[in-house]
Amino acid sequence: MGNKGFTLTQAYEPSLYVYNGEPYVVYRAYGVSNKASCMRFNGTSWELIGNEGFTSGPAYYPDIFVYAGRPYVSFRDENISGKVTVMEYNLTDWEIVDTPGFSSGTASYTSLWVLSGRPYVGYVDWQFNYKATVMHDIGTGWQPLGNEGFTPGPVDFVNLFMYNNTPYISFSDGNYNWKASVMQYNGTDWQYLGSPGFSQNKIEYPSLHISPDGKIALAYKDYAYSNRVTVMKYESGLWQSIGYNISDGEANYVKLFIYDNTPYIAYQDVFNGSRVTVMKYSGNF
Repeated sequence: MGNKGFTLTQAYEPSLYVYNGEPYVVYRAYGVSNKASCMRFNGTSWELIGNEGFTSGPAYYPDIFVYAGRPYVSFRDENISGKVTVMEYNLTDWEIVDTPGFSSGTASYTSLWVLSGRPYVGYVDWQFNYKATVMHDIGTGWQPLGNEGFTPGPVDFVNLFMYNNTPYISFSDGNYNWKASVMQYNGTDWQYLGSPGFSQNKIEYPSLHISPDGKIALAYKDYAYSNRVTVMKYESGLWQSIGYNISDGEANYVKLFIYDNTPYIAYQDVFNGSRVTVMKYSGNF
């Protein structure tokens, strides 16, 4: 959508959200001291939301969610020892939600969801041997959902999604040679969805999304196909491919979003100068 490589500078770790048909992307802007920048496609071109580089310092692993027309962004806050911070755009400026740097320790690969105005954030938790943790804002502070560090082993590239008030999380699973796994929260514990480690090979940047009618899909950088994008769909208890070798070349920081029953992907496009590219699926999903 729009031009390929539309960002104002080299962009790292892009995250995509589509709200009312308009895609939003947040990324770490290399040319602005690695601070976060957010852009929206207005139907004709991409435009900045607030200032370019709106965070106070470098913002690694940013993720975006748009709730009631307001973008929220989570990130690893290098100004606070690499802990997690969440910010909200109040339609005029960006402001911190509750407490900055609320995680127990250093975090990576933050993933954000907002439910009824309350943010949920999943991340790789360095305080708990690189296992996954999910925290949620209760209005007076941040609390874990289930146990901190709840995965059986170390994880990487955490991605959080909620459907019908049920949290799901995807990741590269250290217990299964860093292949793809997905877990869901049953109200008490976290359990695997389908088989753990279901991808053909090691993966990076898994991104989970569920359509309004309950269709589950996962996109990721696939070591089995020259580091290009693969998208898989969960159906009848099994994970199956709906596309591989999608990108022109190597793809980093892959993000998936399903809107109007159409999957969209955003990624850092190494083939096109390491800028952001957005694509959509034209087949029958």
